[in-house]
Amino acid sequence: MPILAFSPRWLLFGGWFCSHLLLGTVWSAELGQAKVSAILRDVQKTEGSKTEPAAVGDVIAGGGKITTQGQSLAELKFPDGSVIRIGNNSTFSFDPNDRTVRLDRGTALVSTPPKAEGINIVSGGVTGTVGGDPAGKTFLVTAYPAEGGGAKGAPTGGFGLMVLQGSSATTVAAPSGSVSIAPGQFALVGGKMDGAPKVLTVDVGQVFRSSPLVNSFPEPLPTKGAILSTAIQQQGNQSSGGLRSTGTTGVALTSGGDLLTGGSKPPKSGGYTFEIASNTPGTGRQEKQATATEKNALDIATAAGGPAGGGPLPVTGSTGGGGGGGGGFNVPSIPSTPANTGQQAIAVSQNNQNNQNNLPANVVNAQVQSKTYDGLVSAVIQNALLSGIQSGDSVSLQNDTTGIFANKNVGTWSVSTTMGLTGADASRYILTQPTMNGTITAQDVTIASGTAFGKVYDGNTGATVTAGGLSGLVAGEILGTSTAVGTFASKDVGTRNVTSVYTLTDGANLASNYNLLNPTETLSATITAKALTMAGSSAATKAYDGNTSASVTLGALSGEVAGETLGTSTVVGTFNSKDVLAANTVNAVYTLVDGTNGELASNYSLANDTLASTITAKSLTMTGSSATSKVYDGNTTASVTLGALSGEVAGEALGTSTVVGTFNSKDVLSANTVTAVYTLVDGASGELASNYSLANDSLASSITAK
Repeated sequence: MPILAFSPRWLLFGGWFCSHLLLGTVWSAELGQAKVSAILRDVQKTEGSKTEPAAVGDVIAGGGKITTQGQSLAELKFPDGSVIRIGNNSTFSFDPNDRTVRLDRGTALVSTPPKAEGINIVSGGVTGTVGGDPAGKTFLVTAYPAEGGGAKGAPTGGFGLMVLQGSSATTVAAPSGSVSIAPGQFALVGGKMDGAPKVLTVDVGQVFRSSPLVNSFPEPLPTKGAILSTAIQQQGNQSSGGLRSTGTTGVALTSGGDLLTGGSKPPKSGGYTFEIASNTPGTGRQEKQATATEKNALDIATAAGGPAGGGPLPVTGSTGGGGGGGGGFNVPSIPSTPANTGQQAIAVSQNNQNNQNNLPANVVNAQVQSKTYDGLVSAVIQNALLSGIQSGDSVSLQNDTTGIFANKNVGTWSVSTTMGLTGADASRYILTQPTMNGTITAQDVTIASGTAFGKVYDGNTGATVTAGGLSGLVAGEILGTSTAVGTFASKDVGTRNVTSVYTLTDGANLASNYNLLNPTETLSATITAKALTMAGSSAATKAYDGNTSASVTLGALSGEVAGETLGTSTVVGTFNSKDVLAANTVNAVYTLVDGTNGELASNYSLANDTLASTITAKSLTMTGSSATSKVYDGNTTASVTLGALSGEVAGEALGTSTVVGTFNSKDVLSANTVTAVYTLVDGASGELASNYSLANDSLASSITAK
């Protein structure tokens, strides 16, 4: 439970410590920069020594100051989701490093989101910290500065805190006493009071209807529904007698703690009023020193701060038109709330004193209408009937159609009611509230179509899927990124269906409060072949044979998915030319083969290889050549008659070869020989002599004496 306690740095004014008030545990997370989200009329910002008009969209750094005038309002938003609205005639600043906001004068409404951390407050000479709340917390703070005029010069300033909404009470502690404030209550710390802070129960419905800090901004408060729930519960307590109206138009409290109404005598000169609620928006005068002429005509703005009927704030941040009048505030009505009669501004805790007979009355047949999750605790009651009323008595049931769930989340919860009795004889009976449970069911949401991504074959069916966006969430709620699990229809290569299964995850809010209508969908994506590597293949050299076929020896295959092994691959080798070249190469084209354990070669790819190799010339044969004998002529020249050439590739025929004959000596010898050197000639049909070779011949011959 958040605690309000004085810090060690206090000053004693007139018997009351009013220097530093602590409202809970201090959090260390930073507020960050504030952004001006709405303004009305004359709002100034001060940064350093520079003061200039503020505008919507301005970023206010730590230490910056916002000042409002008599007919102006401002709203700031912080990165953690906190919203601070500043009333008229107020001076506000903040320190982001320790989450401290300062209100030197005037009024501010502070709304923190669910699970947000606490905020330190310095206001009216009082320092405090309001702790975070699981459901968020909304409160009004008003400071009226210390002024002279109290006993022995003690100041008459003070500090007021009104809790409009929260899931837990807040304890206000002082050295001389402490009190606990529940939603709907107000604690006043004033220079003229001794003992514990004074507490009154404030008509939250009246504040809800008439406060510009609640209703007069372009965007609703995130906690507006929870404030409404507080008002509905309080209304039920009034109906059942747990709370009773003071019967006044109660609009203010003095710095001395006295209730001030439209019919009260004005406060003494020098005193200040804390403005709580009025039945119609007034002129918005803050810290007004009343005079005798204002008897029975006190114009106090609602909830300590706000313009007089200025209408909703402009989204553009323009200052609006002029001073007081206007069409009034745009304020929603409270469900099942009777029209405001001007007699419900302040309600105090007081038991019903008119119960004479204490006869028991009960509620029967009441049922809680199940509802779909909406982020609120409000419940609808049906078929409630009153039982136990004696014949002839005029008593009927009221406020019998609304209740409050114990929890806003999905589930079956107890439902509390604040039913009451009305009629001429209602005071004779004590009504027992019914015991009921109700069910909150999940809100349906849908998810936009996701995207499935292709992959390289990896031997499994897992798929990567990105989820689409969610629609149907309660306004203002955020879930985490939906998780998506995708599964290919087959692990093998090809374009396949992908079944995607989505799961909601918690974000700022609970995923369990929602039901995903389309948790699965069928998408499509492609599995491509996994590339393998062949290392160490070689191509054999061959003699010219008139074609490009090559013989390739396979290397080692690698890169299969773990646990898979393909069969022995086949290969076709092809020379880049059928002819003998200076640099022949072989193109090796591989074919993968399925493995013996069901591994599919189609799930893999293997690139062709370029291998180095050689085509050598084909050897031919010349048979039947002869060398002619000659008479000695002093040289070695010999005449050779060509024989028959054979050995060409089938279908090829070279031209007539040429030959040069040379005797082994120019002289007459007992055994002369002739060396025949042949030269091959290209064939008539394009046959290349370079694809062949022909060895020289040694022929028998003779040189005779001259």
